[in-house]
Amino acid sequence: MEKKLVIEDGKPYKFKELKMYSSTEWLADNKKKYRQVFDRYDTAYVYTELSLFNKYFDIDDWEVSVVLKCYSVKAKKNKKICDLPFNRKVSKYDSVFYLREGWGNKEAGAFWKKGAYLWEAWVEGEKVATRTFYVEDAGRPIKEKNNPYFELSSIRMYEGPYDDLPESERIYLKGFYDEETRYVYVEATLKNLLEDDWQAELFFKFYTEAKELKGQITRLTKINGDTQNLVITAGWGSNVKGSWRKGVYTVEIVFGEYTVGRKKFYVGEDFIEAGIDDLNSTDFDDNADSISKVKLFQIPAELRTAFQQYLLFFKDYVKVAKGMDIEYSVTQVEEGIEIQVHTYSEEELISIKDYFQEYLDFARQNFVGVINVENYTSAQQIDILRMRIEQQVNNLNMEIKYKDLHIKMLEDTIKESKDEKMLLLQTIGTAIEAKMDNRIQQYQDDRGKIKINHSPGIQMRIDCKALIKKDEINEVFLLLEDNQAYLSQSNYNDVILLQNQWSDLNKEKRKGKISFEMINRHKSFLVESLVSVIDQIKD
Repeated sequence: MEKKLVIEDGKPYKFKELKMYSSTEWLADNKKKYRQVFDRYDTAYVYTELSLFNKYFDIDDWEVSVVLKCYSVKAKKNKKICDLPFNRKVSKYDSVFYLREGWGNKEAGAFWKKGAYLWEAWVEGEKVATRTFYVEDAGRPIKEKNNPYFELSSIRMYEGPYDDLPESERIYLKGFYDEETRYVYVEATLKNLLEDDWQAELFFKFYTEAKELKGQITRLTKINGDTQNLVITAGWGSNVKGSWRKGVYTVEIVFGEYTVGRKKFYVGEDFIEAGIDDLNSTDFDDNADSISKVKLFQIPAELRTAFQQYLLFFKDYVKVAKGMDIEYSVTQVEEGIEIQVHTYSEEELISIKDYFQEYLDFARQNFVGVINVENYTSAQQIDILRMRIEQQVNNLNMEIKYKDLHIKMLEDTIKESKDEKMLLLQTIGTAIEAKMDNRIQQYQDDRGKIKINHSPGIQMRIDCKALIKKDEINEVFLLLEDNQAYLSQSNYNDVILLQNQWSDLNKEKRKGKISFEMINRHKSFLVESLVSVIDQIKD
């Protein structure tokens, strides 16, 4: 006969945690963005997550009765907001049982007001947990670069024991000795911007160079309205020396949904004291000791994805052919493609620029398989690299062939300076305007109306150019379509092609995916081509 598990306290569960969150976004490992402080203007619902250890895991299913209660905390008696009962089946396949539920309004800022609140969790009639949370109101929403609660004045770092150090004993550092470091502490100085009391919840997140989360500390602090400046500290490590390995680390300070500060630090063979610049900065650029180089390629919207893909492979090319692992990113922006390179020496930056020019030449010229290898690499790896470069170049060239109209603009965008491009636009625009002025001036009377005592073909040429003069290009295409009898078949095909290109340009313009400069260039090219077709209309 099968024996059933006997539980001493008779409860098939053990309480684990009660947490709160407002965002329904899922994070790794079945987690949420847990918090205790919420901004009124960002909060629609406040959810609670009850978790219980399942003592019948891998043995049997069972039923549980849960009630979740939310209260507004008041001086005399708490005011009940909601009472949510549930009956749930706990599967024997789940080692931890989760119940998530919330209360609020779908419109952020409509239900939750400034104040203290709490969630209670009741399991089988027994209260197992109470957790307090706060809603704050600074008068306006938090923005990434506009925090109405506080300003972060500085981020300083020091080494210390588990119990922290008094401020008078702290030695501020930017480099830590791996064999002697216990805890790496962060000292954040805040300038309070509110006159009322409020709760501040800061998350201190420590990352390795590979962006792996090494540790996280949460600080919940009540800030009085008469407080002007406040210092908050948090540390990560161990009282046993040697828990930090050599490398580059980053600590980020998160408030609400935004990262408000960032500091890079190093663990190596000695302690390095911080300079004056280090003491008075938040190093939000994440590269305080590095050289950052940004380059913008103004690429037509239709070619950006293909060009981005080609440029992304540069990192692999440098690693295999040159033996250099670089910090390098390629992103699409409104104006085109932006490249960012971070390095820690001027010599390395010069080398990267030379390698980048070398890599661009593969696309500008016909790649013949010649690679300048400066790293010990096997012949097989070089053959694979050669094939991958050839594939990247072919993919880029294929996209360019599909967009014949953009080939000249792509070359000009890479080679010309901004001043030269503006000059070109002005020259083309002036030439077209002068050309149209000369051709229609003789046909206008004192009221600006066009004379009509001409043959139909001539009159249509005059009408079309008058519409172009008024920038009514769509009307020109309609007029030509209605009078296609005066066009040869070849000219009519040209009109259809130009009309489609004009429609595509307007779509890109409405989407905001093409710069004003590029719009003018497209438009000048199309108008010039249209004038050429109009000149060929039969009399």
